[in-house]
Amino acid sequence: MSSTATVTATVGRPRDVVSAFATDPQQVLPLISGFGRFRFLGELDEPGHEEWEAFLDVGTLHIGGAIDIDRTADHHLAWVAVRGTRHTFDLIVEPDGADRSLVTMTMTITLSGLVMSRIAEQFARGIMHRHLDAAIQQLRHHLEWEQG
Repeated sequence: MSSTATVTATVGRPRDVVSAFATDPQQVLPLISGFGRFRFLGELDEPGHEEWEAFLDVGTLHIGGAIDIDRTADHHLAWVAVRGTRHTFDLIVEPDGADRSLVTMTMTITLSGLVMSRIAEQFARGIMHRHLDAAIQQLRHHLEWEQG
């Protein structure tokens, strides 16, 4: 069983500006306060893929480990865990009018086990949602007010 949290926000900047920042891990990860640790590990054999180490504190769970970041699609940042907690993350930037963008963040975690993992996933969904909501608002604020 897995648990997914999704948040969206409208950012008052054009899609290309939002995408350039939001899909670059070196820029966006330091901005998201829920990520306690992250670092670039190196390029992977597949073009457009990088290996990073990232940890998101979700209550007492530390979601993370080594991740494969896929930067091959325009206006999209995606990763999948290769070591550590099994999880995926997607950030998509879509146009929302001439000078606005719609940003969507989705994170899914999968924990091993039966009863206890299902209980933990239910708690984690709410905490993940709050972290993602804070992250997307931090991103919006930075792009609208600090980078403006």
